[in-house]
Amino acid sequence: MEVSDGSNNSIEMERERLLAEVAISEDSSSVVIKIRRRLPDFLQSVKLKYVKLGYGYSCNPATALLLLAGLPLFAATCVQLTRLVFRLDVPALFSDNYLRVAQTALLLDTATVLVGSLALIFLLAVYWAKKPRPVYLLDFACYKPEDERKLSVEGFLKMTERTGGFEEESDRARAKYELSQTVRTHRGADPGSYGCVYQREDDSGLVGVSLARGLMAVAGDALKTNITTLGPLVLPWSEQLTFLLTLVRRKVVGARVRPYIPDFRLAFEHFCVHAGGRAVLDAIQENLGLSERDMEPSRMTLHRFGNTSSSSLWYELAYVEAKGRVGKGDRVWQIAFGSGFKCNSAVWRAMRRIPEKECEGNPWFDCVDKYPVEVQQA
Repeated sequence: MEVSDGSNNSIEMERERLLAEVAISEDSSSVVIKIRRRLPDFLQSVKLKYVKLGYGYSCNPATALLLLAGLPLFAATCVQLTRLVFRLDVPALFSDNYLRVAQTALLLDTATVLVGSLALIFLLAVYWAKKPRPVYLLDFACYKPEDERKLSVEGFLKMTERTGGFEEESDRARAKYELSQTVRTHRGADPGSYGCVYQREDDSGLVGVSLARGLMAVAGDALKTNITTLGPLVLPWSEQLTFLLTLVRRKVVGARVRPYIPDFRLAFEHFCVHAGGRAVLDAIQENLGLSERDMEPSRMTLHRFGNTSSSSLWYELAYVEAKGRVGKGDRVWQIAFGSGFKCNSAVWRAMRRIPEKECEGNPWFDCVDKYPVEVQQA
């Protein structure tokens, strides 16, 4: 692994957050000092366009169409009914002509009511056809198969389709989780982000991964963008209102106030954070104000399995299940990084409580009682 120092990827040294680790070599003849960079304080500056993007994602086009067309139609119907009532003269209510006057008024409004009803039925049909279909997580496995047991994605999808056992009606009954939200952030248009993690050959002809010095700054920017976009989709209205008021005071009024960091623990019960290293976990915990219990699945996964990249999210979810912490209705936030540079979030809602008998194939099943263990923070 090499570290590149290109002009596009360079950052100011005084703005970096460095971390030093001291280790003694095996023969005790030398001391090794490792310098690691930490994620920047990515929540101290929020871009308004990503807040708008989050609210844009939260607005379903079918729902917006139904509201924009349905509300005027409902108002027009109410006006017509009001005219119908006032069209009947009060003295006529007690006269012999009452039934004839009422019948005439109803006949005049029959066409309006009929057209309005047909339009409402049409809008409801459009809403039903355009609404997003639910996505369920039936199960997941933390397993590394042998080469002869591997299957391509296309082959797996075709084989699954031929079984005929995966339908919306049958999936919901046996699913563990339902997918609530996904937010994918890709910064590949920026040359600095695109080249900060890159596979290339070195001078010796060995293929390796090149990491730029500005990797942590790029990761912090991608993480900030992803979280800012996800916030309006998952946070309660009280947190959103407080955040927006603080943002308006900073951006519009120009007040010197500390940015408000929303409490994401009000939106999620469980957190599965990309276990890319202790420094990454420490920075996310500090910026989001998470507790040690919230970070326990990520830290224990890093302690036992090391940096398994994005697959660490499933080991973390398996840890939460093995601990028996997943209850019906619980929300799980998975967030991971990738080259490109990418930062993706997935929010799952538990359909039911996960019983212990379903954890027999869990990689934590036979040792979960030994965890958590004490780990040294970066």
